[in-house]
Amino acid sequence: KQGRIQLPAKLRGYAGLEGDDRYLFLINGQTGNRHASVKTDAQTGRNVELAGFSFQLLDAEKNPVTQEVWYPNHAELDTFTTDETGCVTFPGSLVPGTYYLREVGAQPPYLVAEKDVELVVGGEGESEPLTVVAFPDAQATGSATITKRCSAAPAGQAESALDPGCAGSLAGAVYDVVATHDVTSPDGTVRAVAGEVMARVTTDAEGSATVSGLPLGAGSATYAFVEVEPPEGHALDPTPHEFTLTYESDRTAVVTAEVEVADEPTT
Repeated sequence: KQGRIQLPAKLRGYAGLEGDDRYLFLINGQTGNRHASVKTDAQTGRNVELAGFSFQLLDAEKNPVTQEVWYPNHAELDTFTTDETGCVTFPGSLVPGTYYLREVGAQPPYLVAEKDVELVVGGEGESEPLTVVAFPDAQATGSATITKRCSAAPAGQAESALDPGCAGSLAGAVYDVVATHDVTSPDGTVRAVAGEVMARVTTDAEGSATVSGLPLGAGSATYAFVEVEPPEGHALDPTPHEFTLTYESDRTAVVTAEVEVADEPTT
């Protein structure tokens, strides 16, 4: 399996690539003597230029492989971390054989990959001077639930879509979910622009509605529920009800928020 990615300038220089020769064939076939990993976005395929993604290099039996570094001090490493370009170059060469890359730490808003990436090292003369393995990560997303109650109900006593003292059901309220600011991922992809309607949801018989799949930008993003149609017997609430979704960890795929709002009855 192979593909093409645009290499960061650091690796282009290392491999002796110039001008428009910015691409290098990569991945799970036979490889060269020097190896690097570039972090990419699983959805867009674009480079993610962030420091802090960590990997282990494993042998054919999935045991960690250590490599030596000599600058600034001598050390043996079994975990390798990307720099600010999203790249990590392994300090030593590898003898021919089968290896695996395993991600052990990711950066917001990304999730640690669930699968190892196979790396087959060929013999002399069988490969490029530098082999780059693209390692894609998916992003965590956000989900938010809005619950509608009637302002005629005593505070804290709203138990369903029909509140005490309310003349009508709180099902059927329609909300737009709106981005309050531009939402941009670390790979440079604009996931939403300020004012963009991300979804439209309608409260159910329990007075609740949920939106999912909201992007987290670089790790945190704010949206608002804006009522566009009130429940029967209630006045429209013009107030945008904001909520913020914040990345939690590289193993938490969905973060959540909850909003409770009230409508004035018309009678």
